Amino acid sequence: MVALLILFFGCGDSLRENIPGTYAAEWKTEFAFTRDTLMIEKAGEVYQIERRTGIVFQGKHEYKLVMWTGIYDEGRRIIMINSNGRVLSFDRGILRMGTTVYRKN
Repeated sequence: MVALLILFFGCGDSLRENIPGTYAAEWKTEFAFTRDTLMIEKAGEVYQIERRTGIVFQGKHEYKLVMWTGIYDEGRRIIMINSNGRVLSFDRGILRMGTTVYRKN
């Protein structure tokens, strides 16, 4: 029993170590196809997030690039984005931002 407690509390938050990486999502509507990519890097005590979005709408391509900084909340297993209040939540290899589901590449 003591060994299990040491293992449980001694490992720290393995999620924090596995957050950095590239996450992708794509979806299609009757009007457009969208591919969204989040690239997350740890920078000291914060995370730098680069969001790249590509949209094809009526044969036209549109690209957006935004940069965010976020803080990881270990208890809730989320990253709070400082500039816009967005929440990135993590669960079993999946990242969620709102209703959008991203998978790690």
